[in-house]
Amino acid sequence: MALAPNIQRFAKGVRAFHGSPHKFEQFDISRMGTGEGAQAFGYGLYFAEAEDVARAYRQNLSAGKIFDNLAKDLDPDYDAVTVDEMLEEGVFKGDERRLLEALQEADYLGYDRPYQAVGAVFDRNTLDNFDSADPAVQKVKEVRNSLGAMYEVNLNIDLDNVLDWNTPVYQQCRKLKKCGTVLVLCMRLILTLTLIMS
Repeated sequence: MALAPNIQRFAKGVRAFHGSPHKFEQFDISRMGTGEGAQAFGYGLYFAEAEDVARAYRQNLSAGKIFDNLAKDLDPDYDAVTVDEMLEEGVFKGDERRLLEALQEADYLGYDRPYQAVGAVFDRNTLDNFDSADPAVQKVKEVRNSLGAMYEVNLNIDLDNVLDWNTPVYQQCRKLKKCGTVLVLCMRLILTLTLIMS
């Protein structure tokens, strides 16, 4: 697991994880919104205490990045011969190339179209049905699991100032309850204005 070197280690704090489709040396706020991009709880860096949650973000966002990049050159109707030629010509680069080369070695997992095989790679249930003893299938899984990056940090924060996703708002600290009340009031005002203007 990569540790971002610019994150100061604190004796106290909260151990947290960040999963990303990107590999980087330090967190950079100018890159906010380039991952999932939703910023669902406001502008900021998002971390999870549960490593599995961050890992799921890494895998899902990496899959999206691969699909977006492949969509530029990999037509869903291309057959294996066409994609093999494109690989030989150097059309694909980086992670997309590594994945397609691993799939090529695994005979595109038996699919007629390489695009279907790429879809199977990111459907964990489908890929897990293939023979893990087969070195070519194992290589495909290794490439899939190596995409993106996980970062572990120790956040020097007061837990009373963070949102706990698993706790109802009425059980959260007073500061968050107050913010929640303001948010609800703003939402009601917006809804009221919308109804009045309609």
